[in-house]
Amino acid sequence: MSMPDLPVLDGDKALRFQNFNSLALKALQAGAPGEAVKHLEEALSITDKDWAVVGNLGDALARCGRLDDAEAAFRRSIELNPRYDQAHYNLGVVLMQREDYEAAYASYLDALSIRRNATTLNNAGNMATYTLRLKEAEAHYRAAVKFGYLNARWNLSLALMMQGRWGEAWDLYHFRPQMDSYREHPLLWRGESVDGKRLVVISEQGLGDTVYAMRFIPILRRMGVHVVFACESVMMRLAKAAYPEEEHLPAVEIVDKAKGYQGHADYVVLAMSLPGYLTPKGMGPNAPYLTAP
Repeated sequence: MSMPDLPVLDGDKALRFQNFNSLALKALQAGAPGEAVKHLEEALSITDKDWAVVGNLGDALARCGRLDDAEAAFRRSIELNPRYDQAHYNLGVVLMQREDYEAAYASYLDALSIRRNATTLNNAGNMATYTLRLKEAEAHYRAAVKFGYLNARWNLSLALMMQGRWGEAWDLYHFRPQMDSYREHPLLWRGESVDGKRLVVISEQGLGDTVYAMRFIPILRRMGVHVVFACESVMMRLAKAAYPEEEHLPAVEIVDKAKGYQGHADYVVLAMSLPGYLTPKGMGPNAPYLTAP
């Protein structure tokens, strides 16, 4: 399908139209979407047939939080030019913000049918995940990685986990954002023998992740590891109750993550890396592993 022709304007109208659009783009760059909307409405009062400028209006409206108006603008842009992939993509973003994941996924697929790029592939993967099309999500994420969108590796790991493919998932889960500041840490534990060593386990992400990761600390204790568990202050009481002193097992030291650990450490590891090193083919211990008064 060929691109439709853009409207032809005479000299004065063309100059005014381009000027309003340029002012709008500068306003968007300056973080003033409301001002951009005014300029774009002025431009579209001259002609409302330019699909790119109608799309710019949708972008400005979305940044103002006017999602209904933004959706209408993007749909109008698509009506003017069904091959305008950016409008399909932006419509998908608005629908995603409104949590209409089925419709957002359809919009991303429309955009991909016109032009494939990493960001659209990753977003399509997200919507496929949200709607439990896990094989489709996996395919989108793998394609996004090939296109150079390396953050999709973490998203791919989640899609694989949801399929129970733990062995594949944990290697990719290493690329989660929380690892960015630790990846080159000189003491980072990568699964080597730690018998008799002092390992600082640092909680990460949400409190639920902290609770989940706590099930792996008894495995470390049975391996002869001296564990220092650095967790959120609100979790310290629960953690202390979970790991009472036991004969022939190293004690677990519980510290406040916010204050940091100042003692000797042989290794450090983020808590959600533990299952990948300790039980890479499964979820780990399922028996009750927490106690509380």
